[in-house]
Amino acid sequence: MYSNEWFYEMERRFALEQFDDDSGFRIEQGVIPVIVSASHAVSQWREDKIKRGEFRTGPISLWLHQTTNCHAIYKTKNKMDDANFDKRSTYRDALIQHIQANSVQYLLDLHMMHPSRHSGIDIGTANGRNTHSDPQALS
Repeated sequence: MYSNEWFYEMERRFALEQFDDDSGFRIEQGVIPVIVSASHAVSQWREDKIKRGEFRTGPISLWLHQTTNCHAIYKTKNKMDDANFDKRSTYRDALIQHIQANSVQYLLDLHMMHPSRHSGIDIGTANGRNTHSDPQALS
């Protein structure tokens, strides 16, 4: 199943960008109307410098895909971009296209929290805008 060794090996692969593709990201097809995004699973380029990757988010996105059959998208290579920060992003364009083509209802955007934060998980809803003010969305 999914051992600590599996997670460590996958984290290593993301840190070293050991994936065979040229696009810089992968999309895994799911069945349930949820997609998990790990846009910082590898290092990224922001404001003229390399920003350390959030390497654990990649294996978490794969694990969620494989155990829940949700859709997943994750970065596999640093293409000198930041999918969450740049005004134009092939990653974000592909994510939007996949959401629309597959009637995805919920997007979980995985990021690691800074150690100085008091919590390990934050559910960002943009004051309800991201959940269309649906009180059932988070229950």
